Amino acid sequence: MKNIYNSIVFLRVDFNVPIIDGVILDDKRINDALPTILNLLKNHNKIILASHFGRPRGFDKSLSLKPIYDYLCKKLNPYQLFFSEKIDNSYYQLVSELNFGEILMLENLRFYSEEESCDENFMKFLAKPADYYCNEAFSCSHRAHASIMMGKFFDPNHKFLGYLFQKEINTIDNFLKNKTGKSIAIIGGSKISSKIHLLSSLQTKVDSIFVVGAMANTLLKYKGIEVGQSLVEDNCDKMIEDLLYNSEENNCDIILPDDFVVTGNIENPIYIKKTNLVDKNDVIVDIGENSISALSELLKKCDSVLWNGPAGVFEVKPFEEGTLKIAQLIADLTEQGAVQSIVGGGDTIAAINDDNLLNKLTHVSTAGGAFLEYIEQDGNLVGIDVINRMVFYFK
Repeated sequence: MKNIYNSIVFLRVDFNVPIIDGVILDDKRINDALPTILNLLKNHNKIILASHFGRPRGFDKSLSLKPIYDYLCKKLNPYQLFFSEKIDNSYYQLVSELNFGEILMLENLRFYSEEESCDENFMKFLAKPADYYCNEAFSCSHRAHASIMMGKFFDPNHKFLGYLFQKEINTIDNFLKNKTGKSIAIIGGSKISSKIHLLSSLQTKVDSIFVVGAMANTLLKYKGIEVGQSLVEDNCDKMIEDLLYNSEENNCDIILPDDFVVTGNIENPIYIKKTNLVDKNDVIVDIGENSISALSELLKKCDSVLWNGPAGVFEVKPFEEGTLKIAQLIADLTEQGAVQSIVGGGDTIAAINDDNLLNKLTHVSTAGGAFLEYIEQDGNLVGIDVINRMVFYFK
């Protein structure tokens, strides 16, 4: 469409990355935003770079964005970056002193209560010196916070989405709306109630849903199958009844594992049992080999797969094995060109924790809640609505 030159751009990113003792442990979110940053720099723009970090209550030195600023100074060399330790009356002066082709990075937005309360004066204050607003924080765009909603103070052709944001929603849209052939969703998690809207939305869009994790335990218990001492969610029979009824109406198969890794407790011996052989003292901790084989056969018949949620108690070895085997199956099929794959959710990515696998997937979403809500709400997020889809995509 068109590029932006010689302008001041307020760029909202999500640099909420894991940091211990000032060391960034995972820089994926930062690196994924670099194409947008570099495009704006090469076109001789001033960038006001803004992000949140953690959940501070007021100023908290341990949650400063300074380590990320230091990282960017090295990563973006020879471009000049400056850091604003406070968002106060010096803000406008710092922006005016910035040369075109330079960056002013703001301190943690959540040091200010006005960010999460979506204070209108704070929005206007942040927006005033900028000519354009760019949202490159898909992972935050389900929250009506000031830096996400401030786009309303810009003309329609002066607000837009960054490259990463575009990639996120275009990939999900292609899966949900433009897919061909059969599709499957693999959904895990601890509570049916937290994923019910996702499941309800997906069953109108995919051919089958393979449920794993504690959610599968709850569904099995509803069906009258023994799950022993495994984690389940109570008081959700009506929710499950509606889900299963609607899945039939939408011709979407809800598939459950048919064997599990079980143990008496974390220290006790581990067994693999068929679903109907789980006894009252067992704790289900992962899916079994038969279930993985069954999923493999399902995947071979599909052209696209969406995955959210690990298959077991991945935090405890060796109960991450089922999740890793699912990741390997999807990665291999993707690499062969047999499926298009989308993986989203912090726990899922943390459980895989293997760049060799993640890099083979079609798309690994940087978002958690926004990824799920985008699917649940058929593409309606407050961070997108504020731009009203009246957006030009820069190239």
